Amino acid sequence: MFLRDLDPVFELRFPDASHLTVTVHPTEEPGRFALSEYAGQDHHSTEHHIDL
Repeated sequence: MFLRDLDPVFELRFPDASHLTVTVHPTEEPGRFALSEYAGQDHHSTEHHIDL
């Protein structure tokens, strides 16, 4: 889970323009993960650039 290793906090956006900030957690099963509602600071900003 490359992106989770960079920053485990993601914003899920839905078609009705609503959104939910979540934290990604690894599970015991390889390739699977769990989500929980983000309970940290009100503002979480991270910027990552990947050169291909």
